[in-house]
Amino acid sequence: MTAHSKIVSTLSELCENYPDYDSSEIHRGKALPRDAQVPVGKSPLHLNYKPDLWVKRKPKDRPGARWDVYEVWDSESEAKAVYEILRVAYTPGVISYCIVCVKDSWTKKEAVRYIRAVLDNLKGPEITYDESVSVAEVDETDLSDQRRLRRTLARQLQF
Repeated sequence: MTAHSKIVSTLSELCENYPDYDSSEIHRGKALPRDAQVPVGKSPLHLNYKPDLWVKRKPKDRPGARWDVYEVWDSESEAKAVYEILRVAYTPGVISYCIVCVKDSWTKKEAVRYIRAVLDNLKGPEITYDESVSVAEVDETDLSDQRRLRRTLARQLQF
């Protein structure tokens, strides 16, 4: 199993047991129900978005569908990372954007720098760094032990 698959699988397990999530609405590699709507000229540019994992939140005091998005950055180019941030930033209904960095490819510090650079310069995004973004970092030691990976992700992403 690749590092990417191992992380997505572990995130999925954590989401199944998280009380704010609808466990029947955990999706891997499937498009979000709503497209990103990037403001361009008079009408928005609609972009389909297929994150590594997304989960529907249980309805609480806010009506309407709300989602948390999880991405694993293990081999993303800088351009792809910026594009992912842009798409999630303009997708209606996204509450949280969580990124897991695999240390030899991306560090948490690098990811935060890119996320802030994009989100701080967008006009009217659906999410902001301070209210919506979580970044975790795992290394080879975490990836070599499933229990350790689970603990590391749970701690860093506050499950």
